[in-house]
Amino acid sequence: MADKRGSLMVNGYKVGGKVDTTLSSTSTNPIENQAIFNELKKYGVKFTYVDNTLTLVSNDGTALSTATIKSGGSNFNIPNVTNIVASKGNAIAKLTWTDPNDISYEGVTLAKWGGTIVVQKVGSAPTSKDDGTIVFTETTRNQHKTAPLTISNLTNDTTYYFGIFPYTDNGVYNYDASQVVSVTPKAYTVYGMHINGAESNPANMITYLSDCANAGFTHTAKMNFSTGKFDWGDWANAFFIPKSCMLKYNGTVDYYLNENDETKKVDGTASDVGNSSYGGNAMMEWGQLWWKLVPDANGNGTNFYIADAQVDDTYHAYNNVDCNGKINKHFYTPKYFGSNISSKLRSISGASNSVSTTAQQEIDLAKANNQDSNNPIWYTEVYADRLLINLLLVMMAKNMNTQAVYGTGRCASSNAIGNGTMNGKGMFWGSQDQTSGVKVFGMENWWGNIWRRVAGYMNISNVIYTKLTYDTSDGSTVKGYNLTGSGYVRQGSISGSSGGYISAMTYTSTAIVPKTVSGSDSTYYADGCWFTDGTYYAFVGGAWTDSSLVGAFYAHLSSPVSVTYAFRGAALSCKPVA
Repeated sequence: MADKRGSLMVNGYKVGGKVDTTLSSTSTNPIENQAIFNELKKYGVKFTYVDNTLTLVSNDGTALSTATIKSGGSNFNIPNVTNIVASKGNAIAKLTWTDPNDISYEGVTLAKWGGTIVVQKVGSAPTSKDDGTIVFTETTRNQHKTAPLTISNLTNDTTYYFGIFPYTDNGVYNYDASQVVSVTPKAYTVYGMHINGAESNPANMITYLSDCANAGFTHTAKMNFSTGKFDWGDWANAFFIPKSCMLKYNGTVDYYLNENDETKKVDGTASDVGNSSYGGNAMMEWGQLWWKLVPDANGNGTNFYIADAQVDDTYHAYNNVDCNGKINKHFYTPKYFGSNISSKLRSISGASNSVSTTAQQEIDLAKANNQDSNNPIWYTEVYADRLLINLLLVMMAKNMNTQAVYGTGRCASSNAIGNGTMNGKGMFWGSQDQTSGVKVFGMENWWGNIWRRVAGYMNISNVIYTKLTYDTSDGSTVKGYNLTGSGYVRQGSISGSSGGYISAMTYTSTAIVPKTVSGSDSTYYADGCWFTDGTYYAFVGGAWTDSSLVGAFYAHLSSPVSVTYAFRGAALSCKPVA
């Protein structure tokens, strides 16, 4: 039946090419046998099954090949499991997969699925049920297609290999190597909250999630305006708290600053925080942060989770993504509003605010810090950082009204204050006098004082578009930021009364942006929003004349990229190359 090269001759035709086309009851490649069946049908070959014998028969009735097969099953192998997904946790691994279907032909069951085993091994991939430890045997098909199999009591930072091997009811195992995955468990902490957008009281909009480390937190973070001291509550040791540092132009930390006196290094010697000749900038160093947004089905809210390690593939470190799409250990935000020093946008204490510039001028000044134009790390502030930091602020406070909890910021005055006015006041500081600044996570004037232009956040014909990363890992289709929103991710439309307060947000997996502007300074998000039809690059935070409109989520979405005002400018961000 087979020629010398292993090709099957049927009715004068060569079938199957250079594969073993002999029908086999012991083949370890059921796909090959099935392919033979399908190929032979083209040439009029039929199959008969009598007395446990499967026979290939040509048109003229000639028996071409036979195989002995037991009723209800055989020595034929079962196909591979598919759709294997492996994820890690704290001392655990989670596995999902799809079990194979039986192999049947014209009513004859050639291979019947009997079950699937999971074989665990350290050091190398298991090759059989005897090469490692069987940690699970599944006899209910697709039991773990969607509900993960959790394997516990593993050692963190140790790589485990799992072979997911199906077998027939006749005891024939499929040990194909493609069914092996590896998992390296990691210790991690997850914080989380739910934002209820239907609740109008900002103090009641946030609840902590029961399956997160902060589920039992009762003491929230807030500024004590009577004593002038910040109360960390239960959040003093949170993994996401950043550190003040002096960051060189090449993206490496020179040294860290005393959080309670930025004019000094941590060793007590004088720092360069106010030295305009220093070869770098005063920045806040953040770690590798993995987070996700899970919007409610009704669109009225969202769950927010943040972890210090990648729990599974639904968590993303968008803030840590560099210009090449790789994930760095750190990202950096500015301690101070941007200053134009020697044609560079800088973050330096005591330096003058850089204002009355266009978006392109601000970008050019920020990029002037880069030492390698092919691998840019410095840019203006970006939406991804704004979004994440705002979420951390409201989670710590358990309150959407950031002005009420952290301070009003400078929002009722006739001019701006300079950089460094809150040096020595700690990581957080604020007041309710509307003339002092506000300091959060070591950064001055996160809202109020001067509008901050932010990249990756645009209003195009009253539809909000965002971009979280320089590359396209956030779902955008363009590399780098631009002034038009081309290639950005569409989030949702905005309506209401421009110049009013945000009453509803659009929640997606990559954004929280204004949806409806019809609230007040004490309801819902308690922050203002300006918008109009056109193409507009976002300003955030608010300025010295905006009163109670200012806040973490305050957005001005009605100014073209060419607009210049004395109360608008930009600040730095840095994403070092991994």
